[in-house]
Amino acid sequence: MNRRIALIICFLSTISVFSQQLSLNFPHFKEKEYSLFIHQGTRTDTIARGYIDKNGYIEVNIPDSYKGYTGIVSWRIQQGGGLDFILTKTDLDIVCTEAIPNGENIQYKGNQENKFLLQYYNKQENLFRKANTIYLTLDAYQNEPESKLKVELKQEYNQLKKQFEELYTKTIKENSYSARYSRIRDFYNRIPLYQMPEVDSNNEARVLDEARRFISEEIDMEVLFTSGFWSSVISYTFEIYPNEKDFGDIMVRLLKRTSDPIVFNQLAEDLVTIVEQFAWEEAEEIIVEYLKESKRIQPKGIMYLAFERAKIQKGGKVPVLIEDGKPITISSPTLLIFYEEGCTNCDIQIRQLTEQYDRIKQKGYDIISVSADTDPEVGESSPSFPWSKNICDYDGLEGINFQNYGIFGTPTILLIDKEGKLEGRYARLEDIEVLF
Repeated sequence: MNRRIALIICFLSTISVFSQQLSLNFPHFKEKEYSLFIHQGTRTDTIARGYIDKNGYIEVNIPDSYKGYTGIVSWRIQQGGGLDFILTKTDLDIVCTEAIPNGENIQYKGNQENKFLLQYYNKQENLFRKANTIYLTLDAYQNEPESKLKVELKQEYNQLKKQFEELYTKTIKENSYSARYSRIRDFYNRIPLYQMPEVDSNNEARVLDEARRFISEEIDMEVLFTSGFWSSVISYTFEIYPNEKDFGDIMVRLLKRTSDPIVFNQLAEDLVTIVEQFAWEEAEEIIVEYLKESKRIQPKGIMYLAFERAKIQKGGKVPVLIEDGKPITISSPTLLIFYEEGCTNCDIQIRQLTEQYDRIKQKGYDIISVSADTDPEVGESSPSFPWSKNICDYDGLEGINFQNYGIFGTPTILLIDKEGKLEGRYARLEDIEVLF
């Protein structure tokens, strides 16, 4: 579902008293145009851009606002190719004298993080290559009688499983950035996290359990913040926690485990935005209630609107609407829609409301629309609606009605009873069962 979201992004500034340098020496890539990026939650920031010199050398002083950064740096060459690596608070020199860089011929001088990561991936790849060969062979022999070959292959497979579990145990005990990052990368790539699949059983349930365990007990949000996988991993949690309450409870657990205030704020804002986008009202209530109780976040921007929205609970009175400075009290069953011209899903919902107007009236509901438009010419050129009340103060999402109702994404549809109490909040007309 595409909905227009007013997403407010916070800027990260890390203050440091030391110099942090990065150099890359790749002679076979001389005079090519390049860019260097770092990752911070939903943002990817460019920290350097230019041309590799005639000797294939780049030297970058990390900008003051990012000094002390620990996380993934992405080096991209304009003509194609690049490299992702870990930068810590120390200087880092990367050297490759070969024409085709790979994990075997790139040298990292300055920290052990990248060396650990390469060793981990090499061991993992070797295990999976062997395991996959055995798996495919056993699959080819699945209809054959039990034989010495099949027994030996299964024994070898079990040995590989033990080696994988030893690799996992060693990695999870490591407290380095690279060890924690490797687990996130495996999760992102849907690689088994705790044990290799069984060769003769359905592994879907086990893989799902692994993913849930990783999210609820292991994932490091501070590392995820600088991994480049932030948005993808958070989005994937919707797949593994399709129940609203479960999702809300697990996200609160993640918030409690997040100590860095910058990461905490970003996670809180992104979660509130996402649950609003999908109209997950129960999950939003759980998350916002914790945020209010935690007193760890300033209610401004999206969070201010979320806190205001939290005041309007099902069964509670909704705020009065304001039109031309005058209050409008809702005193009859009403469908209240907040929308904006040019928002694709808004246009769909408005069209459906227009088409279903007679049916909605027969059900005993009035319709009131509140527009987020800011241009009077757009509002005046809009088609007329079959309902009589369309409110627009041309202040957009900053308008008093949007603020009072805590609306930061359109469309938002509220079902209100004759006493002015909220019956439900929706993103789509078709989800309102009482109307159909």
